[in-house]
Amino acid sequence: MFNEESFQGLWGHVEELRKTLLRMLIIILAGFLIVLLFYQSIFSLLSPQNSNESNLSNQQSNLTKQLLQRERVVNSSNKSIFFTLPDGAHIIETETNVPHGGHHNFEIKPRNYIVYEIPVNTTKLLILSPLEGFVLTLKICFWIGFAITSPIWGFLILKFVMPGLRKREKCVIVPFSIASFFAVLIGFSLAYFFTLPFANQYLAAFNSDIGMNAWSLANYYDYTLILFMGHIIAFEICVVLMFLVHFRFLSAEWLKEKRRYMIVFAFVLGALLTPPDVLTQLILALPLVVIYEFAIFYAKIRSKTSDASQYHVRVDC
Repeated sequence: MFNEESFQGLWGHVEELRKTLLRMLIIILAGFLIVLLFYQSIFSLLSPQNSNESNLSNQQSNLTKQLLQRERVVNSSNKSIFFTLPDGAHIIETETNVPHGGHHNFEIKPRNYIVYEIPVNTTKLLILSPLEGFVLTLKICFWIGFAITSPIWGFLILKFVMPGLRKREKCVIVPFSIASFFAVLIGFSLAYFFTLPFANQYLAAFNSDIGMNAWSLANYYDYTLILFMGHIIAFEICVVLMFLVHFRFLSAEWLKEKRRYMIVFAFVLGALLTPPDVLTQLILALPLVVIYEFAIFYAKIRSKTSDASQYHVRVDC
């Protein structure tokens, strides 16, 4: 039976939990609204780059083919008009000499025309329903706002649980929380700067030999989120591994015995989360193997620390 004092103490913890959850929701909502203001820039950063070049057959692997679009601009007025040539375009035909009016600007005289060619963006994203763009914008902005504000609401969680932890647990939970945050940054950066560009380039080139690349906006960003989450989870697993090593749930000997399985797992994970080319698989697999080797080294240090404690050497953390 709970007495009145213990009941009040329990209710106090529940009330503090309610306040913590409310603050977390407000912070996540604020992050979502701030990110929503910059949704166009975010979509520009995450969109696939124009990739309209692809290799020919294996016998002609040093040759590439490029899809070009030809456009004709006619001045139907009675006065000269300056026309700005799109980036990447070049003039291939004119009715008369077209004088330059500046960088990429050309003067088209009355009843004259110019014809130019421009590379076609073969990876332009398509919106397949009226609500697809709106719903996807809310979804992407929510997850980015959730991730960006994670240090703040993560601190609120630590602030709530810290009073119930022992001193030894406190001196461990903070460093591993920081390590978890950096694992998110490393996983995201690796996916954004390396895996995603290589994946888009490889898949666009592979698909161009089968058909035309007409990627759906929703499908592309779902695939991008899965790619990011896969990389983040992979590095978070490494943090959990270090956490288990620190508390001696895993020994250096056990990790050495399972090393071959870990290497196979790292490359299988790399194959599942990246396109089927060796380079992108190595980009994800090699860091995981290096972290596993570091975990073995750290386990040896913890083992020596454990041996030192037997000789009355005090180790707080």
